[in-house]
Amino acid sequence: MNESLPARSASERRPSATVFTPPMPDLIAGMDEEEVTVTMGLGVLVRAAAALEYTLHGLLVDLDGAPRAYAYRAGATGSQLARHCIDSLQAGKGSAITPASRDDMINDLELCRKQFDIRHRFIHGYLQHDDESQSWVTLKGSRAKDARHPEIHFTTCSELWELAAEFQRLQEKMLWWDIRYFGEQSDPSGGEPGYAAVKR
Repeated sequence: MNESLPARSASERRPSATVFTPPMPDLIAGMDEEEVTVTMGLGVLVRAAAALEYTLHGLLVDLDGAPRAYAYRAGATGSQLARHCIDSLQAGKGSAITPASRDDMINDLELCRKQFDIRHRFIHGYLQHDDESQSWVTLKGSRAKDARHPEIHFTTCSELWELAAEFQRLQEKMLWWDIRYFGEQSDPSGGEPGYAAVKR
């Protein structure tokens, strides 16, 4: 999209998280403030990562000129989509993209892959509070064939929020690239014409 959503009036704004009432209260029964912060951070992280994944898929569709966007590499993960975009750029697809922009896009895509790898710790790992160190720890299987122990990563509840913010930044950057080279003219009602990403 090439313009921000209309502002909500005070009466339309969503309530803050402090007044959130879960539909199944027993799921958060006994959580302290830090546990709620971690749980909400995971949700925000998942949403931000999914938005980046969707944008990467649109960019790949444009790079490869796929006729049916939603059927093209539909099962690919975020990391795989970033890798496919890199491969397409290195193969010279997207002829309108300048060499300097191509290098910058590849750098941004490599950063996307790195962030998805970090995200895996939280989404595919077991997150628990470690009383001894008074910090959070993720336990995740290792990719090494001879691994006998999980990957262990000590973290804080703020890392989830920082990672979510980085996903949001990358999503905006990748959308900017997509609009810059593949955007189509849009004519918003009552506004100035501009360009927008289109995924068919």
